[in-house]
Amino acid sequence: MPTKKLLSISEFAKIAQTTRRTLIFYDQKDIFKPAKIAENGYRYYSYGQLYQIGFILGLRDLGLSVEEIKDYLSDDSSDALNKKLIPLRQKIEQRIQNL
Repeated sequence: MPTKKLLSISEFAKIAQTTRRTLIFYDQKDIFKPAKIAENGYRYYSYGQLYQIGFILGLRDLGLSVEEIKDYLSDDSSDALNKKLIPLRQKIEQRIQNL
């Protein structure tokens, strides 16, 4: 049975259009963890994690703090996440109107 290919931190960062340092930072802050950490300490990521890092980077681009992002990600329930995102959506709509 073939195993899924894992990407090195540099490969993953390039595909996700971010930096190694950003991935390490989010790992240290318990926001985004690698799929695997090898015995030598190298971090490896799966293709399936691209959506999650894209979501995190998008929230960061919207101006959310690390703690706010952590709070958004703390709920596994989509209903809870949707309720948390309503004020964010209103904030974004207000920014658009102010342009």
